Amino acid sequence: MEQLLATRVLTCSLPDLRRSTSILNMRPQLAATQHIPETDRKRSFLWMLPLGSAVLALRSHSQPDQVPLSQRNRMLRRPRTDFASPTGRTRKRKRPHFLLTPSNPNVHATPGRTHEASSLRDSIKKCRRPHQLLKIFEEIRNAGALEASIFGSAMQRCGQGMWWDQLVYIYSMHRELGVSLHCIENNILLHALASCLKCKRTSVEAMEIRKQQALKLARGAWGCPPPTAVADFNCGLSSALRLCARIGSDAYAWADELWEWSEQQPLQKTYVTYAARMCLCEQRGQHASVADLLTQTMLQRLSPNEVVLGGLLEGAAASFNWKRADEIWHLLVHSHHVEANFLGYTAYAKAHLLAGRPQVSVEIIDAMLARDTCRMDYKLAVEYLQALLLVCHSSLAEADIQRLTTFLDEGATIIARESAQSGKKAWKTLASQASKMIADPGSVRFEDLLGTMNTRELSIMKDWQSCRAGSGYLKDGMSEKSRRA
Repeated sequence: MEQLLATRVLTCSLPDLRRSTSILNMRPQLAATQHIPETDRKRSFLWMLPLGSAVLALRSHSQPDQVPLSQRNRMLRRPRTDFASPTGRTRKRKRPHFLLTPSNPNVHATPGRTHEASSLRDSIKKCRRPHQLLKIFEEIRNAGALEASIFGSAMQRCGQGMWWDQLVYIYSMHRELGVSLHCIENNILLHALASCLKCKRTSVEAMEIRKQQALKLARGAWGCPPPTAVADFNCGLSSALRLCARIGSDAYAWADELWEWSEQQPLQKTYVTYAARMCLCEQRGQHASVADLLTQTMLQRLSPNEVVLGGLLEGAAASFNWKRADEIWHLLVHSHHVEANFLGYTAYAKAHLLAGRPQVSVEIIDAMLARDTCRMDYKLAVEYLQALLLVCHSSLAEADIQRLTTFLDEGATIIARESAQSGKKAWKTLASQASKMIADPGSVRFEDLLGTMNTRELSIMKDWQSCRAGSGYLKDGMSEKSRRA
């Protein structure tokens, strides 16, 4: 970690830290806000930072523009009834529902979090590189301005960036520096650990070591202090269960211990917590347990939602069980009347794609687009092109070729408008293979058509031997043997 601190630090755009930390002792200067009624000052929960002749109201917690795009889209697509909490803002200042936990300081205690440190937390959240975060953290430390919320913001940013080494270092420093963390910081740690286990740049061997470290850190942090509020209880338990799902079989025993412990607590579980448990059971192939939990929640008048639909479908996708995906869809969408959203449809399509059924994946996306309630983003455009490419290669039907040609133009517009560099690269690769196949189907090998991570590394198709163009290898009922011939 000393090497991390010795890394050459580039200039980053953050407010003058000396000014920010000096504000910690500027309480008399806050007299300028005394014309605001005390109740209104508490309700709006603002930190008034002098900036020339203007007054800047800094945010008290993360907003949509402060998290990565993909995470932001997932969070904003969650159902408001289960994933929206009071933010303490007046109606005039109402922002999009974004947080899972309440943040109204008039109602919910926030120990270890001061108004005066708002500008410091804001600087941490804006870090674009890990060395920038470490620089700011060390400057705050040297200024004697560290508090629990600073650790929470830093760990949250590490999780968003999947900065594992920095996360472990910052968490370890709270003991060395004698800063007590509270439930909210420990819950942030659990979520950040799970996020770091998604890093695709880490080797399989290194990831296995990381998972063991994550389990050890999580078990050490759990219950210090024990949750006494419903929000802390549910956030902590659901985050721990999702971390166990990321770690895999080595963490299943701890997950069961946590659930047994939670059943003895007087605090009521929310659907968010039940959803985390259901998704873990689905991952473990415990379908009967999923059904029991659904029944249990219905008896408590907690209805299944889009989030649990997507989570269960992801579990079916990971096991290449498209029949189970169909069962989940029928049970939740048709029987329990869950209104599938963008994430539900894409998870359903993914389950069939990973199971070697791209033709069904195309049909599912078409059904979603026909509803006119969801639009295609750049990631879905890439996956849709991938599925169309495989369907076209299998059949070589004129209608499929025409459809592929049309979407190459439509999808290119989406990619040009909003795609990240990774999306543009994947689109370019797939479009190139599509052009070759249309010109000369026999010149393209099947394995060269697998251009996305889902098909190339995660699907059963990665093990198929070359399938001949136009042979209809995707037709239902064909055996694995015939596909490998």
